[in-house]
Amino acid sequence: MHGLFTSRIFGTFVERRVERGIHMRDNAVLVAIIMGCSAVLGAILPKIIDIVNERLKAGKDIFSEKEASAKPKRIRVWSLIAGLFGMAVGFPLGLYIVGSSPVKSKSLATVAWVAYNNANWVEAIMHARECIDEFEPQALYMQKQLAKEKVKVPAIGIVRDEETKMEIFNRGPLNDVASCWFLIGRSLEKQQRERDAIDAYKNAIEFSYARVWDPFQGLFWPPAEAAQQRIDYLQERRH
Repeated sequence: MHGLFTSRIFGTFVERRVERGIHMRDNAVLVAIIMGCSAVLGAILPKIIDIVNERLKAGKDIFSEKEASAKPKRIRVWSLIAGLFGMAVGFPLGLYIVGSSPVKSKSLATVAWVAYNNANWVEAIMHARECIDEFEPQALYMQKQLAKEKVKVPAIGIVRDEETKMEIFNRGPLNDVASCWFLIGRSLEKQQRERDAIDAYKNAIEFSYARVWDPFQGLFWPPAEAAQQRIDYLQERRH
């Protein structure tokens, strides 16, 4: 596996920005900003209408003086309603998008891998389980849907097609949960808890569609297959 199990691969790289994956956070934040700006614009629009109203009072050639005073007031009421609605819905929705975006699972997994790289096995397991507890239901659903739809299992190694790479990156919770189960297995091995490690690896095997990005070598590796290799190795050594 060309050193995929070394700490260099499973620890140091997570401290760097994951190529192509950062766009998910940026898009989520952009949506929140747009919604927030829309809400603010809706809130200040009545003031703008007041200014327009003053300007239109002299514009009889546009519409009558009565219309010039009444029409902007109707617009002002509706703009105020729209502004309040935008503030009530836009900000919570934007925060939800940011909070539930794939980058959150990536952040949790990153913390776990950093702890692993620093030989903090207990801390690594704790953070990995935090990611698993929050995102495993979503990961299991994604795995089930992909299998149900008979989607082609992602390639291993170097993927040159950008669209294919984006498809893999966008399965963040699936990828991160699988990698966290593998991380737990490795951390348990470091603590000489091989039986528990095998159990963790068995969980990682469930996610056959998961892929983990190695930015050093520019390739994807499969945590499910890596976990199976560790199981085979440990069981063979026990016999």
